[in-house]
Amino acid sequence: MMISMSQPSPLYSSLSNIRVLDFGRVIVAPRCARYLAELGADVIHVERPGRGDDTRSDAYLLNDGLSGAFIQENWGKRSIAIDLNHPRAPEILKPLVESADVVLENFRPGVMSGLGLGYEQLSDINPRLIMCSISAFGQSGPHADRVGYGFVADAIAGIPELTGSPDGPPVPCPIPLADVMGSGLAFGLICAALHGRNTTGRGTYIDLSLLDAAFATHDLALQTYLSSDGLVQRRRQGSFDSDRVPWGYFQGPDGWVCIMCGTDRHWEALAALMRADGLTVPVFDGIATRQSNQSEIYCLVSKWVATSASVEDVVSAINTAKIPGARLNTIEQAVRDPQVQTRRLVETVDHPRLGSIRIPNFLGPNAEPARRQPAPLLGEQSREIAAEAGLSPADINSLIAAGCLAEHSAEGAHEL
Repeated sequence: MMISMSQPSPLYSSLSNIRVLDFGRVIVAPRCARYLAELGADVIHVERPGRGDDTRSDAYLLNDGLSGAFIQENWGKRSIAIDLNHPRAPEILKPLVESADVVLENFRPGVMSGLGLGYEQLSDINPRLIMCSISAFGQSGPHADRVGYGFVADAIAGIPELTGSPDGPPVPCPIPLADVMGSGLAFGLICAALHGRNTTGRGTYIDLSLLDAAFATHDLALQTYLSSDGLVQRRRQGSFDSDRVPWGYFQGPDGWVCIMCGTDRHWEALAALMRADGLTVPVFDGIATRQSNQSEIYCLVSKWVATSASVEDVVSAINTAKIPGARLNTIEQAVRDPQVQTRRLVETVDHPRLGSIRIPNFLGPNAEPARRQPAPLLGEQSREIAAEAGLSPADINSLIAAGCLAEHSAEGAHEL
């Protein structure tokens, strides 16, 4: 049954009474905060004067020196630029914390406490505050003080040991797996904490790590090891999968196709297609038989795909036969894929300096984000936010003159 929503769901304004102080940088915390903003939260991105979030000067730069990476992760937020080390920083941070529901950060353990912004310090100011700290390895444990990224967390979680060919080196994951997973986990935990606060009346502290997130991506490899009491350890297996045969990528005359036979019925249907095209395909009843004959099966499927008229012919045939599979899209093909377009996974939005630009839509086809404002310039709303915090124009000017607070300067391209 297809469900059509002619009116925006109230889901997308469900956090409209929530204020978030986002001290995050790069991906994991900023993306989590963007999720919150898309559901209506007032997200204030707290940045350092001059440079701001690392992604402002990272990755692909668009016109005017604006960063596509920053725009993607910070759509729907406001920006205030504060020197957190300045002795007058508490003058603006204290009233902001008093008005906040959530503080989100991804510094190394101890950094926020050293700035006077640890949970114990902030909860004294605002007992209803929910604070989420996302570090590389967590706030405790032998690795807690180590510097790290998601790439390093993946390694400790054993993920690279499962990538690549059996006779080759591990292959790095080309997407920030732990960061993307971590942002979703943090989003869920924060929403749960907000719900729980309705009952308890008090806030809470959430300690999450990129290692936690990387470990959470495990499936069969971890299950197999734990269930066998360590007797079975999966290793790199390339295009082979010992539980689903065949499972992999196969090259056609004009591209690649993925095929996955998750059940005996899938295999029987695939074998019938190959036989219809003149290949001799043994019966191979049951997964155990296919596991014992993986090499022969992969050779058969590879030959069938390679000698087809086109990848689209293969995809059409397997889809008609209800066999899971698809063309391997390039990024360009993925963006243009009709299913991606129907699901509105990429949206065209208006930016005051760039005009119409495309950004990922993280919340699905029915998303109607309550906050449509573009990703902010560095310190673009510094005065506005400081005034909301109760500071007078004279106080704000004094903080700017002292170098504690910064506002966006049209002349300073480095402040974009």
